Amino acid sequence: MPTVVGLLATTLLLLTPTISSAQIGGSGSIQGTVVDTSNAAIPGATVTATNVATGIATVRPTTEAGVYALMPLAPGQYRVTVSLDGFRTFVRDGIIVDALSVVGLNVTLGWAASHRRSSSRPRRRRSPPPTRGSVRRFETRFTPRSRSS
Repeated sequence: MPTVVGLLATTLLLLTPTISSAQIGGSGSIQGTVVDTSNAAIPGATVTATNVATGIATVRPTTEAGVYALMPLAPGQYRVTVSLDGFRTFVRDGIIVDALSVVGLNVTLGWAASHRRSSSRPRRRRSPPPTRGSVRRFETRFTPRSRSS
């Protein structure tokens, strides 16, 4: 019987480091916001993180507030792209994700060259210079009162 208990104890001790090291591994994430050049949130942009070693891509859209979270990501090197019609595509290579880490990446998208943002204000029309007699001139004259002694 003592041999069985000893064997069981030895087996438990040998397996314990294996279980612990398995808990050390894990996944990381890339999180941030996507805004335009006026710092307004961009909802519906497509954010993609591609693991350079495996080619596995994780794709998420931005929220109404322009926020995204790419998770879970296996540790490794990633290429992140952000795209939306009407904007230039953002590309960042060499992003390193470690186990249990959160990498912050805020993105500003510029307008595409073919897309012109229309102004909400109407064009100002130049009015012709005023003609003589149309400008009224008011003068106020101040005359000091004389002091009476």
